[in-house]
Amino acid sequence: MISLNSPTDPVERLVNSAVNESDLSSESSASEELRQEVRKKLGLDLPVFYINLSSLAESDTLYRIAERSHQENLSKLTKLYGNWSEIQAYYSSLKNLEKAVGQFKADSSLTATYSSNKLTTYKNKSILGAKSLFELNDDNKIIEQISVLDTLYQLRLFSSLNPILKSVKLKYSKIKRNTTNWKNYIPTIQFNGFLNQYHLWLFGDSDRNRGGVIRGYLVSY
Repeated sequence: MISLNSPTDPVERLVNSAVNESDLSSESSASEELRQEVRKKLGLDLPVFYINLSSLAESDTLYRIAERSHQENLSKLTKLYGNWSEIQAYYSSLKNLEKAVGQFKADSSLTATYSSNKLTTYKNKSILGAKSLFELNDDNKIIEQISVLDTLYQLRLFSSLNPILKSVKLKYSKIKRNTTNWKNYIPTIQFNGFLNQYHLWLFGDSDRNRGGVIRGYLVSY
């Protein structure tokens, strides 16, 4: 439970210490698997408490998203637009873009005219640009960053990424077109049962090889 109030994400701190981030294109799948493993070990793949007070606009499964910064940004988008289904579709399109960018390999027939430094610069610009969209909620900044990627993907070198970016643009336009801000003002109560972080902290879970306070020791994150 202590990790909830930590100024830094304990999952990212542990993942970053285990993954070599010098190569931007090598991070994706390995770090994602490690991130999910660490979250489960810490119990962060569960809702916080037995019940959750929120609004009709908010997702009741936001805790399932591995990156805390993504959760926070999606929450901000939800408060701005109130339409979680559209925001979730946009987020999925960003994940597809991130995956495609991470796995991107340029056609050798198209790389001859570029120096290795230029290719590296373009690839890093693509990777960082795609990742930055996960952190943006200001409309002007989102449009600006999509435009930067759009310009980059006009190069034949990146033509395979164009359809994926078009999907991102489409999904984002639907968020703005189908705004339902009124849902933010309708309170809801979600019941989570015993599968929550507080219950895990108290009683532990043998399936997770975790003890709890009641079972004899305090687990500190």
